[in-house]
Amino acid sequence: MDFITINTLTEKDITDINDTYKLKKLLNDSIKKIKKLNNKKNKLKSEINDINHEANNLWINRIDYDTVNNYILNLFVNIDYDCSAELCNMEIENYKDTIKVFNYSYDLISVHKSGRYSDTYIIKNKKDNTEYILRNTIIKSHKQFIEVFKEIFIQKYCNKQLNIAPKIYNLKLLNKDNKIYLSIIMKRLKVTFFKHFKITKVYKSFTEKDSGLFNDFNSILPTLVGNVEYIIDNGISHNDTHDENICFDYDGKMYIIDYDNAIVLDNNDDLKKSKIKALLNDLKHFVKTYFYFKCFSVYDKNSMYELYSNTFLKKVIDDINNNDYVFGECIKYKDCKIIY
Repeated sequence: MDFITINTLTEKDITDINDTYKLKKLLNDSIKKIKKLNNKKNKLKSEINDINHEANNLWINRIDYDTVNNYILNLFVNIDYDCSAELCNMEIENYKDTIKVFNYSYDLISVHKSGRYSDTYIIKNKKDNTEYILRNTIIKSHKQFIEVFKEIFIQKYCNKQLNIAPKIYNLKLLNKDNKIYLSIIMKRLKVTFFKHFKITKVYKSFTEKDSGLFNDFNSILPTLVGNVEYIIDNGISHNDTHDENICFDYDGKMYIIDYDNAIVLDNNDDLKKSKIKALLNDLKHFVKTYFYFKCFSVYDKNSMYELYSNTFLKKVIDDINNNDYVFGECIKYKDCKIIY
């Protein structure tokens, strides 16, 4: 084997070696700088977390409970609204203590749903055995405090003025360990769209030419579009119309729940265009969640697209995209009910 000696290296080879050495040194220096920057970043992140924690404690400790209590009462009770509201400076340990602050008027039936910041329970009134939903939300910051109340006020409006959201009957704010717990009792609905119109059964009805369930499914879609349109026409975009936020009560009437992502539309010169855009976004979100997200393990995309293509929703969305849809066409269907 021939070995390259120093004598065989050309001037160009030496230059290349030097350049390589310089690049390697530059790379090592860059890595060291990145590590230093990451350390600074982590230190700053830790300091910011400490500051946020301290700020959260400050805003909660500074709450004037009487002022907030009066504010809530004015918003919920005095505006011709059948709802009681109260702020309690009371220690609570768990959901059973939440039941306690409602004067032991309810029995806990079961856990309905658990989330990152809130848990919901099914509870029953001891007097008349009526079932309700109890939702407990942990409020950890001033920003979240504003967002949660924005959601409640929009839901209140959509119930009182539009009769499209579940009614809130009772609200309490509880203080524990420098955290605010918001507990609300609201109307319990019977079933979600997702559970009533299970995609597997709808698809089976469609492919086997069994007109029953597929026709029921397709005939309720104008009601879905009408309710989404109705909210938007009153200045609010729900912004999260997935198949588990569309529900039916025990009479078969459709409701839309969870207004945490809802936004108030700007009243500008392009309001008509804004309404059409909001409608398209809400309907597309429903199509994405119902026809695709939960079905990949059962059906492929082509099967779901075939089902979707034969629905009323496909026609509405195509008409909107082609500028052929007249906003408000389906509002007349908003009160149609399903039959159990």
